Amino acid sequence: MNPREFNELAKALAEGSKASEFRSAVSRAYYAAFHVALESLDSMGFGVARGPSAHAEVARLLMNSSDSELIRIGGSLIDFRGARNKADYQLHDTRLETAAVARTNVGTTGWIIRGLEASTVEPRRSAIIAGINAYVEKLRPLQE
Repeated sequence: MNPREFNELAKALAEGSKASEFRSAVSRAYYAAFHVALESLDSMGFGVARGPSAHAEVARLLMNSSDSELIRIGGSLIDFRGARNKADYQLHDTRLETAAVARTNVGTTGWIIRGLEASTVEPRRSAIIAGINAYVEKLRPLQE
């Protein structure tokens, strides 16, 4: 499945009128961004283990890429995951139950996806790979 389809669904949900649609838009938008980031890292040779820890690992790798845009994207993914968690689990928090919030999150996903797609162009891609590799190498002695 193309994870960008989650953002298309999020766009449609954001045009709804119910709290459940707005919350679902936030959740689907986050997962679109997360899976495109995961896809980008995979294409660069950085296999991220699947499971709950993948969310933090994806953001951490992006934030340690030495690429200013990917650093911002990694930070945004952390914040975005917090919004997704609120949308899915904190039903008493009604601040997420507006079309404006849903549309903002869909827009954030669009920015993240465009930024990730732009990172695949050389020579930027090679610089990103080198930056992430340097970060991974720094961690290696800590893991042994």
